[in-house]
Amino acid sequence: MEFARTQIVDGERYGIVREPQLIREVLRFHPGKDDVVLVTYPTSGTHWMEQIMQLIVYRGSSATTHDEFCKRSPFLEEYGNRISEFTTNSHPRILTTHFRPGLLKINQCSKYVYVARNPWDLCASLYDQSRQTPLYPLRATFAEFLPMFLQGDVPYGSYFQHVSAAYKLRNEPNVFFVTYEEVARNTAGVVARLAEFLRVNHGKAVQEDPVLLNDIY
Repeated sequence: MEFARTQIVDGERYGIVREPQLIREVLRFHPGKDDVVLVTYPTSGTHWMEQIMQLIVYRGSSATTHDEFCKRSPFLEEYGNRISEFTTNSHPRILTTHFRPGLLKINQCSKYVYVARNPWDLCASLYDQSRQTPLYPLRATFAEFLPMFLQGDVPYGSYFQHVSAAYKLRNEPNVFFVTYEEVARNTAGVVARLAEFLRVNHGKAVQEDPVLLNDIY
């Protein structure tokens, strides 16, 4: 069985809701020196990390609407080359994507945050999410879905290739690699390290202001 919501573009598997032209625009996109790109496989804690990063950059101020939240850390695959039209003027600018690290153009002057989650919980979460998606909901039992997940016949392809590509970059100075489980286990510690990674003055502000740190996590 093959996941009904996927398509093959230039040899790689993606969700069917993305136009091939938009996918190619993302793959050609070159982030700027003030950009920090959040990269995750679906259901790895993406929105949780988006919120953490937004709170760090905006000094504890949370978005008040869904539209504002999306503009603070927009998905590259939603807008492609038009991404700048849908972002807020933050420094650094937060961008989000589910594309595999090995497919993206890496800028050594940009920063990258990658969140990995264990495959057992991720698979179950992805199954639930896929069944509830308004467009092209999954019509399969978990027993039918599991082989598709293991073979990479799902949107964004193989989970294992995705995480492996990011893990190889974990020691790069412009990459912040963290697991979902570590964020859950030591939220305050991860927030402090991430703030320092994103920007030195942000890191100092978080470490020196316990109220701000508490607001973030």
